[in-house]
Parts: sequence; C-alpha cells; structure tokens
Amino acid sequence: MAKKKLENEEDTFDVKDALIKKTKEARIRWRKIVKSNELERYEFQGESERSPKKYLYLVKPGAWWEEMQAEIEKLEVKIKNAGFVGRKKPRKLWLPELIQDAAIITIKTYQARSLRVVLSEAAADFAHKEGLKAAEIKKTVIKNGRKKRSIDSKTGLNYKLRVITASSKINYHGFPNWTVCLCSNEKLPEVYEEAPEYTPKSKAKIPLCESKDGNRVLVGWKKSTKEDSSPTI
Repeated sequence: MAKKKLENEEDTFDVKDALIKKTKEARIRWRKIVKSNELERYEFQGESERSPKKYLYLVKPGAWWEEMQAEIEKLEVKIKNAGFVGRKKPRKLWLPELIQDAAIITIKTYQARSLRVVLSEAAADFAHKEGLKAAEIKKTVIKNGRKKRSIDSKTGLNYKLRVITASSKINYHGFPNWTVCLCSNEKLPEVYEEAPEYTPKSKAKIPLCESKDGNRVLVGWKKSTKEDSSPTI
C-alpha cells in the first residue's frame, strides 16, 4: 500500500513538472506575441514586498488572438484535470487573463481572508490557550461540537480587475502576473486604480477567531472577569 502511494505521489510530481515546463514555454511564446501587438502597457506593483509586478497589456486585434485564446483554454483544462485548482494551483501554473470589449478597467485591491474549518477538539484547545475556563469551553465549544468551527484570518492582499464593457456590463476578472486586453484601434479603455477595501466575512461558517493587529483573537467568546464569567455566544 505504501509503495503504491509513493508511486502515485511520484506520478503527481511528474505531471506537475511536465505542466510547469509546458506552461513556461507557452508563456514565453505568448509574451513575445503580445509585446509585438502591444498598443499600451500598465505596470502595477502590489503593496507587499513579496508581491510580483503585474502587467496589463492593451493589444490590437489579429488572428493571433483566437489562436492564443484556444491554446490557453486547452492548457487550462489540462491543469484542471490534473487536480491543480484553487489553492492547489501553484503560481508557476498561472495563465494570463484575457479580456475583451473593455471600456473601463479598474484595478481593485482587497483584503483576502481565509476560513479554515477545525474540529471541536481543536476549537476547545485554542479556547483553552486563549484563557477560557473549562466551564466556558464546555458551554460553548463542546456543547456545540456538531457545528464546525473555523479560524478566520487575513491572508494578505489580493487583486482583481473590474471591467465595464462598451454595453455597460460589469465583469470581474482575476489579476495574475499579466493580463491581456483586446482593443480596437480606434479607442483604448480607461484604466484606473482603486483604494483597498475589505471584503465582508463569509457567513457560511461560525467564526472561531479572527486576525486583529497581526494576532488571532477569539470571536464569540471573551475571557473571564469577576463581573461576568459567562460566554458571549
């Protein structure tokens, strides 16, 4: 069983390496084509020092666009079928975002959040470390053990593109390291940058704790005091 598991892991690594190599080769080829058809380029640097520089290319139309679009779609399917989606998808497998028919493009910066589901035992352990007494933990975490608790924390800044089309339709796109916008030769879209804003917390799960000033703090509980020793749930 262990040998079979090891073989499966090796197969996964082989597939991943092959996809990364193929994606890298394709990106180099696509970027050359994009630059040769470039009308205008915007560079955007995120606030984090680790954030790579992002590029928004405004390009002129041509037969090359449909060819590149079809190739990206095929590669995206291969990456998805290999199981690399969401957080499992490494940066080296990110593909360029393609946009068409844009009148206004706004770069939106927002606070990314992460909700990590934990078992009731883990929730109780966290509550204990935060100073809650056993009686309080029993009334809250253990009593509601069937309800999944989660840790809510801020995970850095993310970026999206809000695109308003010529027909006033609003679409949102991801903003990977580079995005390509197909334009007409007559008019280029207006490009703006919007100040950071926080997204509302998900209500799908009961929060256990959240990030505050760089620290995780409990939500729904408070530490015991002489005046009030009851939980706030």
